[in-house]
Amino acid sequence: MSFPISHENCKRLHEQITTISACATALEKENKRLDEEMTYLTGHYVPQLKKLLADAACDDAHGSAVPLAVIGSDVVVTDLDTGEEFHYRIVNSATFELEGDDVTFSSPIGKALLMRRVGDEVEFNAPIGKIRYKIVSITLSSDIDFLSHTAQRKAVETV
Repeated sequence: MSFPISHENCKRLHEQITTISACATALEKENKRLDEEMTYLTGHYVPQLKKLLADAACDDAHGSAVPLAVIGSDVVVTDLDTGEEFHYRIVNSATFELEGDDVTFSSPIGKALLMRRVGDEVEFNAPIGKIRYKIVSITLSSDIDFLSHTAQRKAVETV
């Protein structure tokens, strides 16, 4: 099945794959163990992203929409219990900002949203209990900088 994705978003997703792979290779060359996030990215996320791109039809008519929630995407959800609408941006821990709508891909909500489609219903456990959302829209409107993640990790390892 083919999914329409803009040429720009196809390029940005390919760049994510390249950057993640380069960071993992650099860490392995330095005989450093991959942390849990990088292991997930290389073992699960990158293969799913490659499949998405293999099935994608690059078509600029679809703007910033993407068929799956990926790192760097803005996801609009509706709370199935309250009807409230929430906006989240899926990021890695290096680009996470406490204020705003950022959620890391490794957080409970990030895990629930990552690689899901518009219309999917997701649930996750939060301190206030189980939360259930329906995904309303997914767009790719922000870049993710995995290089800063690697630089931060190296700085911590050398201290």
